[in-house]
Amino acid sequence: MFNELGFYERVQAGELRERVFKHHVTQPDWSPEPLYRQMARYYDGDTLVAVVNQWQRFNGTLAASGRPDPKKIFIDGKVYWTGQRSE
Repeated sequence: MFNELGFYERVQAGELRERVFKHHVTQPDWSPEPLYRQMARYYDGDTLVAVVNQWQRFNGTLAASGRPDPKKIFIDGKVYWTGQRSE
């Protein structure tokens, strides 16, 4: 759903606003370098539409798959949750 609705692409295009609310440096076992682990919320105006986890390199690019990992999506008053802890 997250990919089909183009949430990440809409953030990149400036249609949605991203707000990071958790941010710390860590080095996951799978990464050869330290990364920022971030939790972010996506907003359409003042409306929350998604919560994501992402791994960001120090140069600003996303690591792992190169895309955020959605944890919650809010569509038409319904919450779609991945079942993993997000906040």
